[in-house]
Amino acid sequence: MAYRMTVVAKGVRDTQTVWSSVDTKTLRFRVRDDGTYSVWRDSVKELGSQSGSQPVDVAPLPEDTLHYIVQMSRWGEFPAVVPACDPALPPCHDVRPSALQIELRDIFPRLPVWWPPRGHAWEDTLWFDDSPRRWGERGSVASVYRATRDTTAGGEAYWVVAWRSVKRAADWGPSATVAEAPVEETGTVYVDKRLLLPAFAEWRSRIPASAAGRLLGATRIEIRGRAVLVGSGLDALPFTEEVR
Repeated sequence: MAYRMTVVAKGVRDTQTVWSSVDTKTLRFRVRDDGTYSVWRDSVKELGSQSGSQPVDVAPLPEDTLHYIVQMSRWGEFPAVVPACDPALPPCHDVRPSALQIELRDIFPRLPVWWPPRGHAWEDTLWFDDSPRRWGERGSVASVYRATRDTTAGGEAYWVVAWRSVKRAADWGPSATVAEAPVEETGTVYVDKRLLLPAFAEWRSRIPASAAGRLLGATRIEIRGRAVLVGSGLDALPFTEEVR
């Protein structure tokens, strides 16, 4: 299976966008003989632009170039996410496994049972620890879910799961530990009742600008992401259209 993803980030000051980036990729999954998944990012492309300038290509991050071995349950649990590379090599040693874990959580809700209990809320916490990595983070993503309704689109039936999460983390540097500001995110996932897979996901967050972002004049960063199951009935929807 594969998910076509688009993430738009904007550096904003007041109501003015001072820089923006558009990141597109396809997240691919292949089942291994032991039941785990080989997961990798394909067709990665990021364009960045500052106010009044033409978009330019942005170099991919190390985690965009590697395969991962992922254990994943049918309830959206991730017992293990391991880069499938030699950790003695710098491009592998610097990769944060949590980058993929948190990306997967935006798409795959943690479900208590099949089917999701409509009208009832449930909670889950994803713990991660990248402290062995250079300037790695350690922390958690606490999510609250609610199955709001059922719907149909393109002849298929879906559960609609809304969620809100808070990420709390600290940077573990060589000489100091620095707590980061909490990051809140909201999203919606459409789970295909027949396939028992997420077919469509959207999420949004707003975070304070980093030091580099402030140098460009931004005070906050607004992020909007979207993922769609390739070949599903929701695959043809444009990025700006909300699933009904």
